[in-house]
Amino acid sequence: MLAGCYTIHTPTEQQYNRGGVQIAFISKAGVSGGARAGYNREGIPVVEYDPSFVGKFPEEMQSFIFHHEIGHIILGHNATENSLLSEKEVNSIEQQADCYSIRVLEEGLKYNFAQIEKVYHYVSIYFDQKRADNLLRCISPNNH
Repeated sequence: MLAGCYTIHTPTEQQYNRGGVQIAFISKAGVSGGARAGYNREGIPVVEYDPSFVGKFPEEMQSFIFHHEIGHIILGHNATENSLLSEKEVNSIEQQADCYSIRVLEEGLKYNFAQIEKVYHYVSIYFDQKRADNLLRCISPNNH
């Protein structure tokens, strides 16, 4: 692959916040953590992502990352307040967004067990094993 050339798979269907405002996806080098969700100055929900981070993953993991960030918006998590939260509270918010994402992959995108397992594998390597193990609690019993 050429340096700086990444295949990014943002969601194919338009995504909206709870108020019906379309979520914008913005490619931006150097995004802390690789991707983040929030609102711009005009109040538009945005998912900013670093293509050099997201682009190193297969499509399944990219989909997980994008839907995780969408989950933060849908679930009403406010990124600016995270610095005021305890580590336990931040971990809870992250798990909620992870579960939101996994459910979208399973129910909305109809990912099979092998695709979910691929996401689990990448989460365990690039994030941490505990977070990956928590994903298993979100998977429907029919997809084990």
